[in-house]
Amino acid sequence: MAENSCLFLSYNEFQNLIRWTSQIPQNQNLNLSQMILAAAGAGALTSFALSVYSLPPSRRILDGE
Repeated sequence: MAENSCLFLSYNEFQNLIRWTSQIPQNQNLNLSQMILAAAGAGALTSFALSVYSLPPSRRILDGE
């Protein structure tokens, strides 16, 4: 659940960032390469955020707590 919410939120924000930097109106769709860039950024951010989020429980398991 956290993964999906993080992914969709970051994807939307990356789309807004691309629209802002390219000066594209909010109601206009992005082209395929721009959507791929937004998806790649969202995936990378989600992967980083969730790895940091899941690290403490993993360390406790490995330490035998």
